[in-house]
Amino acid sequence: MHLFSKYNKIYLFFLFLLLSTPLIGQITYPMNDGDRVCYNVQIEFHESYLSGMCIMKNQEGDIIASVVNEFGISLIDFTYSEKKDKVKIYRVIKPLNRWYIKRALKRGIKNMLKMMKLGGSKYIDKKNNLTYIFTLNET
Repeated sequence: MHLFSKYNKIYLFFLFLLLSTPLIGQITYPMNDGDRVCYNVQIEFHESYLSGMCIMKNQEGDIIASVVNEFGISLIDFTYSEKKDKVKIYRVIKPLNRWYIKRALKRGIKNMLKMMKLGGSKYIDKKNNLTYIFTLNET
């Protein structure tokens, strides 16, 4: 019976290694220069939402990102400087191109990126009634 439990332990060990291997090499936040990550994004506000895909790249310590919808239209292009702790929006679709909307987006994106760095995937901005949901795209 002792021999049987020894083989079970070895079997479980290899099974654990097999199942955990894809998680070891998977990047969830672009920490190092050149890292790229793709997320499915949903930004909910009032009774509507924006959805699409966010492509992020770390370039010399700054996060460069673009959110595109299902048709390939760019919704938001932004950068996040971790040193300055600042988000800069370069381009946004016309309905969102208002100073007060861009200010709320900057604050929300900055806080969402901080949450993502810690492993979170959702940020709720109670002041502006916005919900940011970023889920890792596995493709």
